[in-house]
Amino acid sequence: MLARTLAIVAGLTFTAAPGQALAAGGPESEPLVFPVRPGSAPLSATDLASSTDERVRFAPREVLVRFRSSADASERSEARADVEGRLTETWELVPGLQLLRIPAGESVTAAVGELEDNPDVAYASPNVIMELQATPNDPRLGELWGMNDIRASGAWDSGTGSRDVPVAVLDTGVQIDHPDLKDNIWTNPGETAGNGIDDDANGYIDDVNGWDFLGNDNSPGYEGEPSGAHGTHVAGTIGAVGDNGLGVAGVNWRSSIMPLTICNKGGSCYLDAAISALQYAVDKGARVSNNSYGGPGCSYTPLRDAISAAGARGHLFVAAAGNSRASNDLDPHCPASYGLPNIISVAASNPAGNLAWFSNYGDWVDLAAPGQGIVSTLPEGGFGRTGGYGSLNGTSMASPHVAGAAALLLSLNPGWTVAQLKARLIDSTHALNTEEGFAPRNGGLDLANAVSGTIPDPAFRVIRDGTGQGVISSPAIGVTCGDRSGESSCSTTAARGSTVTLTATPRDGSTFTGWNGACSGSQSTCTVAVNGATKVTATFRSPPDGVWSASAIPVFEGRNQPNPFDISTKDLSFNGASISRDGQTRARTVYEYGTGLCRGFPGGVAIDRRDGSGWRTERFIDPFEETKYRNTNFVMCSGFGDTTTLSADGSTLLLTAYPWPLGRLGCAAFVYGRSSGQWEREAVLFPTGVTESGPNGEFACGFFGAGGSAVSADGSRIALSGSRWDPVAEKATAYFEVFDRGASGWERTDRVELPEGPGCADYTSPMRLSISGDGNHLLFGQSECERPNGSGGKLYWVGRVLAYHSTGSGWALDQTIEPQEDEVHSRYPQFGRYTRISEDGSTAVISSRGKRGDYYAGFGAAIVLRRDGNQWRRVARLGPQPDGTQWMIGCPAISSGGERIACASSVDGPGFTRWAGVIYVFDRGEGWGVRPERRDAKRFWVPEGRSSDFLGRTNRLQWDSISMTGNGDEIVAPIAPQSRLGDRYPDYRIGYTFTGPPPQVSIAAPQVAGS
Repeated sequence: MLARTLAIVAGLTFTAAPGQALAAGGPESEPLVFPVRPGSAPLSATDLASSTDERVRFAPREVLVRFRSSADASERSEARADVEGRLTETWELVPGLQLLRIPAGESVTAAVGELEDNPDVAYASPNVIMELQATPNDPRLGELWGMNDIRASGAWDSGTGSRDVPVAVLDTGVQIDHPDLKDNIWTNPGETAGNGIDDDANGYIDDVNGWDFLGNDNSPGYEGEPSGAHGTHVAGTIGAVGDNGLGVAGVNWRSSIMPLTICNKGGSCYLDAAISALQYAVDKGARVSNNSYGGPGCSYTPLRDAISAAGARGHLFVAAAGNSRASNDLDPHCPASYGLPNIISVAASNPAGNLAWFSNYGDWVDLAAPGQGIVSTLPEGGFGRTGGYGSLNGTSMASPHVAGAAALLLSLNPGWTVAQLKARLIDSTHALNTEEGFAPRNGGLDLANAVSGTIPDPAFRVIRDGTGQGVISSPAIGVTCGDRSGESSCSTTAARGSTVTLTATPRDGSTFTGWNGACSGSQSTCTVAVNGATKVTATFRSPPDGVWSASAIPVFEGRNQPNPFDISTKDLSFNGASISRDGQTRARTVYEYGTGLCRGFPGGVAIDRRDGSGWRTERFIDPFEETKYRNTNFVMCSGFGDTTTLSADGSTLLLTAYPWPLGRLGCAAFVYGRSSGQWEREAVLFPTGVTESGPNGEFACGFFGAGGSAVSADGSRIALSGSRWDPVAEKATAYFEVFDRGASGWERTDRVELPEGPGCADYTSPMRLSISGDGNHLLFGQSECERPNGSGGKLYWVGRVLAYHSTGSGWALDQTIEPQEDEVHSRYPQFGRYTRISEDGSTAVISSRGKRGDYYAGFGAAIVLRRDGNQWRRVARLGPQPDGTQWMIGCPAISSGGERIACASSVDGPGFTRWAGVIYVFDRGEGWGVRPERRDAKRFWVPEGRSSDFLGRTNRLQWDSISMTGNGDEIVAPIAPQSRLGDRYPDYRIGYTFTGPPPQVSIAAPQVAGS
């Protein structure tokens, strides 16, 4: 049973369970036993249980189970007895749902599994723990810009709220005696304070101002810890007292804030508490609740059932959309993305009218509200603030603006249904200044419009999608989308109640394959009835087509076969491999152990051309002939050809050398051009400050170009990475240099030093970069940046990726792409280990590698991004295998149009050694295969029965090396065998390369000088 961490504004994921309509069962004969959980401190590690996913925490000894309506009391009792579970709680709001407490030492996951096997059980789950994750901002930043942004003053002329409209705040508790809140705290009319009697017979004694569902007591207030201040801040936005000469004013000057504590002061929140609090709110007449928690994953059923049931009783559930700067369409955040008719999902906007930098977005997000730099009430010392007020960021802060607006509308329209209330809030929104693709479905909250009934024309968005090119047009609304290079979406407005006709026209070489969104089908025209915000997607394809799927390429069909090339003694192996767009040119690196002057790992490069009879070598580049730059103990043949990069058109070859030994080398990149069937060296490129005479103040020449080299499609631009060591400051500065081919040869045109990041300046190791086919977009991966882990330690080699574009006179930094939680694994993720941009510049893939056990073993993952203008957005995540059998994943190959991606991986499973190599090929259609099924790849066997591990990985252990043709139909990759010295290191002595289409592979014998 999967479960994930539920977090306040960043992290609720739950367990999958069948969704079934259930009716109430019979009464239970077993008495309820109420546990009291820690309300004053976070749980220690020994108090917590967790699943195999390290991000998941759940309460020890507690299981949630929902019985089917057909199960009678005896069958339910028998099911509880099977897991020795004592009944601790039931909910009228969700009939059949129970909380069980199992004996100490018993496995929660085992109990869940046993219950789910019971035919009387609809679903079972651990009791998931939620985490608070609000972000403080500078004190009082922005003051009350949010109230101006939602045009609250225009609404306050009509009304300022009512104490007859309770608003439930499911959070950390609220400081009920705060000077700016105390007059607006809800009071239970059925309860007499302090008499020790449950006057209203609801099961809660003296619940005068709400209830603490963790401590199981009647004090739902702030208890003195910083994270516990979250609920007080939320409450102030909804209903801080207005016109009282103090601090701030809420959306409602008069209100009834109902504090319901579901999170302890250390920030841990329980799922069962959230369900109990929601039932309490509905029972006590709260028609609106604010829920500033959520996270990835929407398969969890108990909370969804509770929200749905509350909706049937007229309750509007306002939820934060999440702080991951991600699309909720691609990676849903729940409960905001449950899609229930009584949920409003809220993004965060900033003072400029844009979406806040952290906010989630997408069609599953209903609207935006102010969430950056929001000043509101805080307890003294809360989040380190003094004076009773402070500023915070988050969709946690946006959500209460909408909850407050809903309450104010109900005060003026008490007879409205949930549907009417939600429709008015959404339909009355104003336009945002957001980038295309980074927006909620509707605009920004506009309270003045909502109160007055002013309904602006809704947004109408047109999107061009797919691998092909085309134009979507509609003269009626003035849209001609896709007519400019790179244009993928257009926005306008359309009159509510009108009809809009759209026409899709493919360009040459592309086909129109169909509509999505408000249109459907594959006809070239489509008519849309405009009833609200509308989005229409037209998909155009260019070959190859098909749905993205993953298939592993087998290395060799035989097992224990003799070496087919009879090379059992030659010290030879392959490292780099690159192939041109048309598949007619390839380059391969051969490595040998060095002797004499050529120490370390000298190499050579074979450049092959394909003709009617197969591949032939046009030139073998010998490092002894090509490299004359040396100092006392070094010649430049060390690591020659470590990276071997062909331009897409096959006209230019760029070679770099791996710096070995590290302290004794001069660095250079070698450029070769093809003319009239001949390959000639055009230039030897050195980093700034280094000449042919050797290094000049650069430690190891900063790994100049090693692992960080790229060539534009036509071979006219080269980018090389490096890092310069400062011995005084004892740190390194990462940089990249750009060289352009001009009339007089190659010239350095730019050198860009990267900004420092946390821990990014402490390393001189290779930095990965890639450029688009036109040479104008660049991604630079700093894979070894550190960051704190939140527990006083460090996460090493976390990494980041910096995105640049050429301005014509320099390079501008567009964004810094940081890894998200599910994109890195273990302690050494190396996010940015690979960056690859498709030739057309539309798509990129960023790879990471985690560490598990030793340096070279670990999980890995890759993310796919699409470019909108100069901004990159995540669209998919690839790997690793959930069973842990797939280890490192690097994705260094992408087709010209971004339709196909190839990744090298290692697997550790039955029939494989720990380094067995597999190449996964991902194809994009309507979506991406996020977790590919591992196929059984056959191992290639060399003499002595050693398996050829490291398929697609270089001999150097450091990089994966795969290249593919422009249409992705053919791949070239090296094979390095397993070590004779043990399974930790590969053998540097024997290897092969193959070139072929997946899944059939032809093995090509290595060709070297004189062979």
